[in-house]
Formats: sequence, structure tokens, C-alpha cells
Amino acid sequence: MENEIVRAESDGQSKRVASFSRRHFILGSVMGAVLPTLLAGGRSPRSADAATLKTLVVGMKTGALRTMDPDNQNEFSYYIIGKYLYDMLVTYTGPTLTRIEPSLATKWAVVEGGRAYTLDLNPRAKFSDGSPVTPEDVVFSLMRVKYLKGPGSYFMDPVTNVVQSGPHQVRFELGDVFVDLIPSLLSLSLAITEASAVKAHGGSDAPNALSVDKATSWLDDHSAGSGPFVLDSWVRGNRAVLKRNPNYWGPPAPVDTIIFQFVNDSNTQKDLLQRGDIHIACDLTPDLLPGVRTAKDVQIVSFPAFSFPFFTVHTSLNPIFKNPTIWTALKKAIDYDGMQKIYREGGQFTGSVVPPGIPHALPVSERMREDLAGAKAALKEAGYAGGFEFNLTYASDEVFGVVPSAPIAQKLRDDFQRIGITAKLNPVPYTEELSSYRAGKLEADVHWYGVDYPGWTDFLPIFAPGGGIARPRNAYTADFNPAARQIADLVAKAQKTLDDKTQGQYVLEAQRLLNQHGPFAWLFENNQIIAYRTDRIKRLSVNAIWYFDVMHSELA
Repeated sequence: MENEIVRAESDGQSKRVASFSRRHFILGSVMGAVLPTLLAGGRSPRSADAATLKTLVVGMKTGALRTMDPDNQNEFSYYIIGKYLYDMLVTYTGPTLTRIEPSLATKWAVVEGGRAYTLDLNPRAKFSDGSPVTPEDVVFSLMRVKYLKGPGSYFMDPVTNVVQSGPHQVRFELGDVFVDLIPSLLSLSLAITEASAVKAHGGSDAPNALSVDKATSWLDDHSAGSGPFVLDSWVRGNRAVLKRNPNYWGPPAPVDTIIFQFVNDSNTQKDLLQRGDIHIACDLTPDLLPGVRTAKDVQIVSFPAFSFPFFTVHTSLNPIFKNPTIWTALKKAIDYDGMQKIYREGGQFTGSVVPPGIPHALPVSERMREDLAGAKAALKEAGYAGGFEFNLTYASDEVFGVVPSAPIAQKLRDDFQRIGITAKLNPVPYTEELSSYRAGKLEADVHWYGVDYPGWTDFLPIFAPGGGIARPRNAYTADFNPAARQIADLVAKAQKTLDDKTQGQYVLEAQRLLNQHGPFAWLFENNQIIAYRTDRIKRLSVNAIWYFDVMHSELA
């Protein structure tokens, strides 16, 4: 997915600091803030009687949010909102991301040696209009995702077909073994919509859906899901308002309304939170934390976000970058340790492309490290002992998790200058950077990648030679050189290996080789930092996928 430590126990004056380890990165219980009604006129949230408050106000950046159609998106901002409108087949609850639990599906099974899966649906599940969730809805939703060819369609690449296989059962047919099919179903790109409603407004799951489907504009103003809330309104760049789903098939939502107020400035989020005008702030930067910690009735939670910024080069746009020895020089020139002074509590080291805490992640002890002597030697070996110039693009308005992009890009420029390489910074708006990188038009870029589901297949195959990012954006294919072929072969073997131990060995070795030979430098893993009002939330559930979970939080 692309962009966009709890400090606990407040007595109103001082706070004891405690950090959450990776074993608790969903956080089953955290103190926090919820409820009121801001921006709707009348009394402010702080002046109202807590017993009468029914509205939760969340401050968040707009990010790349461009649609409310779950089948046609894969932007991080949407995940925060869409989770309340649509259910997936499986989900996470509780204090850990290590256990997948039933949602619309009650159970599942691997069949045909991993080349097919069956999932039994919950007959109790129903959409917001009261209609039951049926296998037909599942088939329609997932095949629409596949054929719309939107940002999240690649989740369906391993799937050749989804069919009804029983009154309450669907069957996923795969082209080959895909070991992380069930974890991939956690993506909101694979949320289930009501087929009849979407079809009535121009939706299609036919192979030509890309050209004939017209439902996205309707779904931008209406929801067709089975989640605990329904979409009341969305004003682009301003706010999204969700109302409680009266027909929700699960436990009722703890509030009547959630207002997602788009506040792109972190300082403004902080001020609104401290005044009580918002109850959760999603985008506080590390430099703001000292002031927030002293605020009354406000606490901070930070947790590993399974996302990371990375530096990368295109392997053919600039002739210099056709030589992998140049990649080695650039990667060794980066002061990874010194970058900590920029991101502070907003991140930590990562071993490779699979973030720590996800199965088969490369140990952090094997991470990329600065080696100036090695960088200069690589430059000399490549025939550029005197250095060279190149254009380095970054999104000037982007925040990597909670870390602004500009200081990171400037740090890279300064690091490269130490070995005689001049990186000419090219700051552009995020939308321009994203579209240009996706189109493979940037010779070098600083980009951000976020988790869709916590499995190694959400990371390594995408960046491996020939993968969904490596091939179209970097022209990095399996036939680029022998090392690329070796990495691609290891990933292919891992994806077809059901034995976890053997699979893990392939995954670890592929990451080592990608670190050594690939055109990517993993700068750090993000922490997500959320602050909230303790006079409104007694227990806040958070995680790396959708930030926080109102349905499993306890209000004050």
C-alpha cells in the first residue's frame, strides 16, 4: 500500500512512559479519548455532558484519498475509514496481529495442495439494508476488484476465479500455490460489497469492467457494505461522516457518528486535540510529542506500522544506474544510524523489505549499514571515482508515517555528497510523485510503502525482480543479471512451498540478496503515533492495518 510506543497512564499532570513491543502491536488496551460533536454547531465537545455525547471526531490527513469505492482503491487513508463501512472475509481482533479470525467467513480450508481454498460464510451476516451476505456478493465483489484493474487489483492476481461452491460457501481457484491467500483477504481492497446495489448503479464484475463499470461515482456518496457504519457524506478534502448502521449484524457500534475531519497540518491536529475539538489525532510528528505529553487528558500511543520509506533508482532511465555497482555505492553511502535523529520515535531499523515482526523477516542485525570506504571503492570500481550527478525526486508534501519527507531527502543528498555524488533534489506534490513513480518515469526517488496485510508476500514479491513495483517502476526484472534471477527464483520457490521452515529459508536468503544486489535501500520502518483524549476513551485498540478500532475500544 502507498501513502500516506505507548505512553500511558495519565493523572492529568504527569505521564509514565511505556512502549509497546511487537508482540502487542494491536494493543488490546490503551488509555485514550473518544466521543463529542465538533464542527456541527452548538456546544463544543468539552462543554457537553459526557453522558449525552454520541459522536467521535478523528483528525487525520487527507492523504491520497480519492474514492470511497472499496473495489477501486488501495490508499492508506481509505483503510482508516473504510474499515467501518465494509467487512472483509477475515479480520483481526484483540491484542495481536498474529491470529486471523473469522468475519464474514466462519472457517476456511486449503484444498488441492494449496491451489484452491474454500471459505464458509456466516449465514447471520447482512448488509446495511438488511439483505443477507451471499456467495454471489462475494464472487461479484472480488471479481469486480480483479477486472477493474484498480490500485488493489494485484491482490487478485494469484486468483483465477472465485465461484460459489455451496449455499454458504465460496471457492478460490488459484493459478498456483499462494501461501498467504488468507492473510491477503484482510485487505480492504477485498472488502465485500452488496452486488445488487452496486450493479443497480452501473457496477460490473465482467472482464471488461475497466471500461464499462460506472459504480464508483455512486459509491463515493453511498456505502453498500455490511460494516457497523454507513457513509452519510464525504466532502473531498474536508470531512467524511459515518452513521451507525441500524442493521449491523454484530455488536452495535459504541457511538452514533464518526466524523473524520481532514486536517493536513500536524500542529493544527495537536491544537484541536488539546482543546477537545477532536478526540483522536492520527498524524502527530515526533517533534510535537514533548508538548503533547504535558497536556491534560491526552495520551500518546506509538506502535510499529509495518511500513517504510525507501530510496530507489530506475535501472535504465539514467545510463549510470544500469550498473549495479553504482547501487552498491549509493546504499553504502547512506548514514542509516544518523537518520534516527530525524525520525526519532517515528521509526526504527528494519532488516530488509519484510518489516520486523512479520514471519520470515530478516533479522535487524542483518540490516543495511553505512560503509563510506566501501561506497568509495564501489564508485571507483564502476568508473566514477570522481562522482556524478542525478535527479532525486520526492513528494514534498508527503509524510512517511509521521516523519516529513523533506528532511529525509535532504539527509540522503548530504550523505551522497560525502562520496562525491550530487543528488539534485526535485520536490514535487505527492500526487505527481506517485503517478510518476508508478509510471516508471523517475530516475531516482524516495518513496513510501505500507502494509496491506501482515504477510511476507505483501512485501518481498512486490520488490523482487519482476515484482509489482520492481518491474514497472524500476525496470528491475529477473533477467537483469544473475543475482536478479537468483532472487526471483528464491521468491518463486517460497511462494509455492507450504512447509513453513523451508519457505522461511528461501525468504530469508532472498532478502539478503535483495539487500546486497537490489536497487533499493530500506531507510527505516515507521512507527505510527496516535494521540487521543483520555476523558473520552478508556481503552483504545490500535493496529498497523487500520490505526485504531473503535468497535473494540472502551469509551470513558
